[in-house]
Amino acid sequence: MCEPVSIGIMLASSAGLQAFSAYGDAKSQKGQANFAAGVADNNAVLADAAAVDAVQRGGEEANKVLREGRKIAGQQRLAAAASGVDVKTGAPAQLVDETDFFANLDATTIRNNAARAAWGNRQEAQDYRSSAAMNRAVAKASKPGQAAAISLLGSAVSTGVTFGAAGMGPLKALKVT
Repeated sequence: MCEPVSIGIMLASSAGLQAFSAYGDAKSQKGQANFAAGVADNNAVLADAAAVDAVQRGGEEANKVLREGRKIAGQQRLAAAASGVDVKTGAPAQLVDETDFFANLDATTIRNNAARAAWGNRQEAQDYRSSAAMNRAVAKASKPGQAAAISLLGSAVSTGVTFGAAGMGPLKALKVT
């Protein structure tokens, strides 16, 4: 059987290592949370940029569709006029009106789809910002010194119980026979 001093030194060494480990774990957790918050902040910026890009691309595509519609309507007018038909009345006028209508409908659909995509990107950006805030709260709550102190306190209690149970300390009165 080991002498009480040797046991005490081993328990104290173990307690110190456990406290050091608890400190390192808490410090690591804090660093990881801060890193994750930074990544989430960057992702929010990218998602916001994607929202702006979606609206811009949608506007450009809608304008392209409108230009193409005007081009087709012009060709329809030209073909009708070349045939000697009045382009302002009857079937030729109706055909041009329908071409304009569907070009505008397509352009509106493209803009609406772009707006929906941008909304989704903005929601994603907000999710990233929320994640960043949560990670910053985790980092703020992580206290390496406190973790080490709690570990030492737990080790001290455990050591006291161990010595007491062995009949080597003030806790020997609690020893069960």
